[in-house]
Amino acid sequence: MESTNLFTEHDHTLCDAFRQGLQDIKIMEEWLNVPRGLTKKEYTSMFRENKKMIEEQKLEIREANNKLQDTIHMSLRMDELLEREQNIKKRLNFFNLRFDGPDRLAQAKQIPLEDIMDFKHGFALCPHGEKTPSLKLYTKNNTWFCFSCQKGGDSVDLVMYRDGITLPEAVKLLLRT
Repeated sequence: MESTNLFTEHDHTLCDAFRQGLQDIKIMEEWLNVPRGLTKKEYTSMFRENKKMIEEQKLEIREANNKLQDTIHMSLRMDELLEREQNIKKRLNFFNLRFDGPDRLAQAKQIPLEDIMDFKHGFALCPHGEKTPSLKLYTKNNTWFCFSCQKGGDSVDLVMYRDGITLPEAVKLLLRT
């Protein structure tokens, strides 16, 4: 919701800069249409007034540019903070699982791989998508390895890889809680 306000302010800043550019063009047109036959004093007076207006507009454009840069910087900073917040939430989920009970993780790892996937003669189709089974089951230590994509692990790793979920979600899914 806040990022929308930033972009609205950004749009206003761009419009203001555009309007100031148009005013600069009008001043130049007025300068080019200066009536002929004026005295040196009158030309100097007009020049000073226009020069002062141009300097003021340059200052306003610089200020608008600074505001625009600040807005962009704030937007990038907000994106960075949101990414940090997501990383912290992921870590908290992991630590909640660990403090919730390392036993739950150990229990989930003990679930036989045969209960998770269909193996025929110790092989299964890997979740990465293939026609020929290349995922090997090692029943002795309840682990797996895919000779095609070079990934492997235990039952929790297989559920995380197959379903594209986090560790806490995989443990909950395996333990059905």
